Amino acid sequence: MRAATALRICIVLVWAMVIIGVPISIKLESKLPIQLQIWLQDEYAREISTGEAIASIAGIVLIIVMVVASVGLFRLRRWGAWLYLGCSVAMIPFYAFLGPTVEHALVSVFDELVTIAECIMIGIAFFSDALRDV
Repeated sequence: MRAATALRICIVLVWAMVIIGVPISIKLESKLPIQLQIWLQDEYAREISTGEAIASIAGIVLIIVMVVASVGLFRLRRWGAWLYLGCSVAMIPFYAFLGPTVEHALVSVFDELVTIAECIMIGIAFFSDALRDV
């Protein structure tokens, strides 16, 4: 299999797992123990702080840029790899603002599969001949 094909397969897998994973996450919240469901409802009901609002806006911008980067990667553009890597690294500090997270184990599986596919994407993008020098 050519490196470019493997890269594109990983990108499509990431898109598919995110598209499938979000509704599954929402649906499986009702399968959590009642105490965790109550905690989640309290978290959703509370007002967010100014710092959390700023972090949320910045996170949304990063996600949009990451989608643009993945399209660039899908089109085999080197700038897409650098942009994707930059967004991946830039997202790390935002986890500090998330606080505790509660999710069903199946959602964790999707998260891990996305992480693995993203790591493979970055590896192929930087350590193969899959990308054009445009």
